[in-house]
Amino acid sequence: MTSPGPAPGDMLLPPAMVEDPSPLRVSTFAKPEYAKLTFTYGKVKDPSATWPVHCKHFQVRFRTGRQAAALTSEPRLIRHELTVPPGKRQWTVDRDDRDPNEVIFTCSPPPGEPAAFDGSWSVQLELTGIEVNGSPSPVSIDWEESTSATGEAGPYIERTGRGEVSKRDDSFYLHSFRPATVAINRGTKATLHWEGTPNADYTMYYRAQDGSQQASEAKEGVWESPVTLLDDTTFTLEAKMGSETRYLTTNVKVNNPDIVVNKVTANGAVDAKDTVTVAANKTLTVNGPIQANDTVTVAANKTFTANGPVQANDTVTVKAGKTLTAHGPIQANDTVTVKAGKTLTAHGPIQANDTVTIAAGKTLTANGPIKAMQEVIVDPGPSGRYYGLRTTRIWAFDGTSAGTVSFKSKISAEQEVTLGNSLIAKGPVKFETALFSASPTRANYAKSARKPREGSKWTMTATKDGFLVVEAASYEWFTDDEKHGRKHRIYVQTPGITYFFDLVAHGKKTRQSSQGIFGNMSVPVAKGSSVSVWISDIDDVASADGNVAMNICWYSLGA
Repeated sequence: MTSPGPAPGDMLLPPAMVEDPSPLRVSTFAKPEYAKLTFTYGKVKDPSATWPVHCKHFQVRFRTGRQAAALTSEPRLIRHELTVPPGKRQWTVDRDDRDPNEVIFTCSPPPGEPAAFDGSWSVQLELTGIEVNGSPSPVSIDWEESTSATGEAGPYIERTGRGEVSKRDDSFYLHSFRPATVAINRGTKATLHWEGTPNADYTMYYRAQDGSQQASEAKEGVWESPVTLLDDTTFTLEAKMGSETRYLTTNVKVNNPDIVVNKVTANGAVDAKDTVTVAANKTLTVNGPIQANDTVTVAANKTFTANGPVQANDTVTVKAGKTLTAHGPIQANDTVTVKAGKTLTAHGPIQANDTVTIAAGKTLTANGPIKAMQEVIVDPGPSGRYYGLRTTRIWAFDGTSAGTVSFKSKISAEQEVTLGNSLIAKGPVKFETALFSASPTRANYAKSARKPREGSKWTMTATKDGFLVVEAASYEWFTDDEKHGRKHRIYVQTPGITYFFDLVAHGKKTRQSSQGIFGNMSVPVAKGSSVSVWISDIDDVASADGNVAMNICWYSLGA
């Protein structure tokens, strides 16, 4: 920090002062703190003065001791350094610490040679190793000059000024976070206390009545909640000082609280001293037994729903014209009897753990799907025929006891059909969509074109299942019959296996005009597989592929 200068008219050359750190930190028993003060003198003049200003000395003084108004109790530890620009006469620094309550640093040019300041240069006094005492407070820094505004001959006048530095206690501590009382009544406010560094910034975090996290400024070691508490609440105190942050947490118990939960599990009895109310359009769900020692009444046009078993140890009677509706399983451990002319209707699953028997001449009718988790066995009816259900997709099953089933209508499968054995078609098999793409993807390489080599392979990743077809023709031949039989090799590499075929070159005796040697190969490729194709010279490394033509065609399954 740069200290403000003296009032105009005091010093002709008011110094600039910088403290480091700013503000200064007081020392503790465990950790001494040190400061540096830097004074720049002679660069700036008072508005009332004119250049040049002649100076015989510049002086800095401050109080010493352990009191708050003193800067240090160890003045002899202070180191000083005076910097004078090159080419200027060297100055001296004298320390005077004979007075235990004050230390003085006097900076002077050579005796009898006053310094002439013209605004182009200055001297700098640096005081380091100042062990700051342990009492936080502002400290006055006084300075004095002996200067002349009328020339080198004088007269010289002693002029004074002052600045100020601040000592702050930056020791960081936080403890003893606690409520004024551990339990409060519902609808009252909580008061919290703590011990902490006065210079820290404090924030209190808590849960509001709507369940959201709220934050409130806290200070001076005490805080009252801005709202009343309806249930037990946890509070977190955050303390920040500089780059350091600390937290403490405490809890306040609320007597007779409001409780809002999504799920309550009671391993013992739940005793309600008053009415239990479930909000409109909401549900009281019990996943275990409900025991009522008295009448259970459901209001008119309302529904009693149990997601678990309902056990009636005596008769359950439904009034005439009324309905017993179960949206879940109904388990009968004994006979269920439906009177003649009456209907048992279930809007949910009916689970039979044993045989379901339909009397002779009677019909089991299902207006929705029938789902069998295991085998469905149908005994042969008259004439050994099996009968099926009339649905929108199947008109009838027609089979014999030998196991053959004939479908007289179309079969529509919305999921995959898995066959445990062969599928035998005695007539044509018609596919509604194409098996292969109508327009394959091609890569054509003429004789003069550069073909894919081992260092520059043709590659692709299959987006569907399909076949890769590679065809090539070599027009290579040699006048020397000894080279007859030398060849190019075409490679197709798929995951786990590499295929190839060879194109053998003609010799002089076997070559026919403009006739090539042809070869091709078809490779199945699974969806997602990476495929590479390239050509290589096998017998003659100097042979080029300029006399080879090649086509690569990709046929994907499906349209």
